[in-house]
Amino acid sequence: EIKKYKINIKLFDPYFTSEEIKDIVNLETFKFPEELNQFDALVIAVNHNSFIIDNSKIYNYLINCKYILDNFGIWKNLGLTEKGIEYHISGDENWLN
Repeated sequence: EIKKYKINIKLFDPYFTSEEIKDIVNLETFKFPEELNQFDALVIAVNHNSFIIDNSKIYNYLINCKYILDNFGIWKNLGLTEKGIEYHISGDENWLN
C-alpha cells in the first residue's frame, strides 16, 4: 500500500534472506541496526528478539529518524521521545497523526 505513494521502503527481517524478501515483497533490505541511519521513519511490525537493543547503541543509528511506529512497544523504554523522535505504539493517542 505504501509503495503506491512512491515512498522509498526497505525491510529487515532476521528470518528471511535478502533474496527471499525481494522475491516475496519486492523490497530491498538493509543491515540492522547499522543502516538505520538512512531512514527518517520506521515501522516496527514484529517483536523479534533481534530488535531488542540498548539505548546507548540505538541512538547512534537513529540520527536521521523523526518518527517510529512500534507495533508491540518493543522500544518503549528507550527514551526516544526525549531524543526528539516522535515515538508511538500502535493504538496510542495520535499514533496515526
